[in-house]
Amino acid sequence: MKLVIATHNQGKVKEIRELFSRYYDTIVSLRDEGVAFEVPENGATFEANARQKALDYAEALPGRDVLADDSGLEVDALNGAPGVYSARYAGENATDAENNALLLKNLAGVPEKARTARFKCCTALVRGGEVIAASGACEGRILTEARGEGGFGYDPLFYVEEYDKTFAELTMEEKNALSHRGRALRNSRRAVRFRRFQRYARAKCVPAGLHRAFGGLRSYTPGRPRSRRGGSGLAQVSRARQLRRLERLRERAFARNRRAAGVYYARAPLRRQVRPQAPYRAGEER
Repeated sequence: MKLVIATHNQGKVKEIRELFSRYYDTIVSLRDEGVAFEVPENGATFEANARQKALDYAEALPGRDVLADDSGLEVDALNGAPGVYSARYAGENATDAENNALLLKNLAGVPEKARTARFKCCTALVRGGEVIAASGACEGRILTEARGEGGFGYDPLFYVEEYDKTFAELTMEEKNALSHRGRALRNSRRAVRFRRFQRYARAKCVPAGLHRAFGGLRSYTPGRPRSRRGGSGLAQVSRARQLRRLERLRERAFARNRRAAGVYYARAPLRRQVRPQAPYRAGEER
């Protein structure tokens, strides 16, 4: 199978290739496929933009899975702005410096505790005729002045309390561990793994509706952590544990079907064989 990444950024393709190489034989970019047109990002949310890009490129590339993403900065004091306009906050052709200057201007007078913000990323994977959406975020705070020489965009202003640094001061390893895009891609990979397991469950489980024990959803979006290990509780369950649970459900379902047909089913052979007795006839001694 081939996966096409809706980007011309080879660095992003390399990151995604490391995460999805187990599920795809070939992972390429739009440039490798000879796709030159750009899909306009005019959606109201990151997810809407990611879905639109994934669907449009999938239509142009039939028979291939397509993964697209959209990301940006959300500032609570500005009601989520710049949001989907992060790259063009100060205008269509604005530079990073101009976007940062406008952001600081709009946050003038806002106290430190109220300058909370987050980098957010949404991914959309067109796979097998459906769209699998996932998201990831990194929480932080907007400083009053830029710090650090690395990174790009709003990185010099985005402070991460966990490391006591801005994104521009983090090393590449530290940034990748916190990356909102990395978290979204890992959640998307969990969703792909979960979808494969769902298809296995549907194929192996005869009784209708049995696969709902593993989540009968058309679109799987990992939500807030519901387990101690983080991420979606269902997605965090190991494959071996999922398979054991599936086998138990299958055994129960098959046992019910056999009992309904007059055939009794036991999970293990009986230790003691009981010979059937001859039918009793009236007048005979027993």
